[in-house]
Amino acid sequence: MADYCARRGLAPPENWTFYLVFSYFRLLAILQGVLKRGIDGNASNPKDTDRLRDIIALMARDARRLAEET
Repeated sequence: MADYCARRGLAPPENWTFYLVFSYFRLLAILQGVLKRGIDGNASNPKDTDRLRDIIALMARDARRLAEET
């Protein structure tokens, strides 16, 4: 992020962790929708439903850890 901002001539965001945690939240909301479609049998690849559940849990733990460190 710092390199990107430097190359673009932009000031880095003041609260980068907030934006990072918010990005996790948005992605997890999308993944929850994908999981729900898998559970309902309306997903393009329902066989990965259990693996997706584990990924969501792992990402949610990471997001929470980041949020609590701030």
